[in-house]
Amino acid sequence: MRQLSMILIILVALAAPALAADGQATCADVYQIYQVCYDGGKAMDAQGCDYLVQALGPKLLGEEGLTGFSAALSVGLCKRGCADGVTKKKALDMGAFRKEFCGSGLK
Repeated sequence: MRQLSMILIILVALAAPALAADGQATCADVYQIYQVCYDGGKAMDAQGCDYLVQALGPKLLGEEGLTGFSAALSVGLCKRGCADGVTKKKALDMGAFRKEFCGSGLK
């Protein structure tokens, strides 16, 4: 389980939002983090998700250009994605994700 968590940390680090030209993460960027964490959650339990989110939190919060709302959202959505994967819930599609989480806060 620890190896899987480390692999997921690397994947999410690689999937960390590629910032738009204006330096802000977009909804699609943050959705990518949700999706990677969801995929990882399908292969672990709730304790694994807790470990993953704790390990990723500083990386996502410290990502250059990610601040405030988008950084906190990224961490929270990784937790949500992993939990959805663990409980075998259907992953949110981009339309539902945008409606539920992005609103006018993210492009």
